Order: sequence, then structure tokens, then C-alpha cells
Amino acid sequence: MNEKWYELTPEQIAKKFDSNIISGISEASAAERLKTYGENSLYTESRSLYKNNLRHILTDLTVLLLIFTALISTAFNQNISAVMQDKSPKDIIITINDNAQDGTDISWLWDVDFDLLGDESIHSITVSGIRCQDMRLRMKYVDIPVQLEADVETAIRKRIADGVGNLYVLVNYTALFGTHNILKKMEGEKE
Repeated sequence: MNEKWYELTPEQIAKKFDSNIISGISEASAAERLKTYGENSLYTESRSLYKNNLRHILTDLTVLLLIFTALISTAFNQNISAVMQDKSPKDIIITINDNAQDGTDISWLWDVDFDLLGDESIHSITVSGIRCQDMRLRMKYVDIPVQLEADVETAIRKRIADGVGNLYVLVNYTALFGTHNILKKMEGEKE
């Protein structure tokens, strides 16, 4: 029954429900309907509104993605703030990957305050990793020149060779493990 109730006149609706527009239904009909359908009342959930909203938030994939994105950009902003506490000359490498564990959505890059890296204490910025081109574009939008080196190890070796001797490497999740292994390997080469 795909009848459009909003297209019916009040008289047509009253007829469908065996009612009368002016007097309503009879007491006998009301008693019968109460017995058949139960009391006419609104359903109230036992959960509080807060719990319902929280349940909705925690099961909505879009909301979870936005929360996760906010956490990533906030963490990256904290890392930039920590680096900028050092007022001495420095080189920075920013390594961004989009492996499955990182999530392939890197829109969070646009929520990070990369313009803070426009400070005169920064000698060079190199972007690296799987999404180095996206990172280079992001830096272009804040008018900060960068060098591009997709290979993280090559980027680190170049900055050690020609940098100012004070190197910071900012990474996202999966880039951390690879970068850590590269630095451990390089440390072993010194011995």
C-alpha cells in the first residue's frame, strides 16, 4: 500500500479509519481499538539522551573519521610547536605515508599549521615519503619552499651531509618505524 496520506482529504482519512471528522470514533470502537492495538502513547527509550548521542557518535564512521583526523592534525601541530621551541638553526624533514595503518585520507594535512615553519631559524625543509608530492603542495600553499626527496634514507643522508647539524624529522604513523630503522642503521655505520 503506497498510498500518499498527505494527498488525502480529512474526510477520506476519517473514512479509512472508520471515524467521523466532527465526533471522532464511538466509545465501543475506542474500546475495541484499545484492546487490539494497545494504549496510544509515545515510545520512550530507557537510555538517556546523552547515551543515545554517544552511541550514535561512536558508531558513525564519518564522525569517527573526523575525530581521528582531528587527533592526527593536533598531534602534528604539537610536534611542530615543539620543534619551533628550538630557536637555533635547523633542518627539517617531513615524511608522510598513506599505508593502510595510516589511513589513505591525508586531508588532515590541511588542518596542520605548517605556516609556523616559515621561521628564519629553519635552514631547509625536505618533504619525503609516499605522499611527498602532496606534502610539497601543502607547503606551497603557505609559501614555504621545500626540497623533494621521496626516499627517506636519502633525505636524511643529504641533510646530515649538507645541513646545519641540527636535524628534526617529523613523521606520521608508519613513517615512524621506517625512519627509526634508518637512524639505527646509520648509528651502526658510525661505529
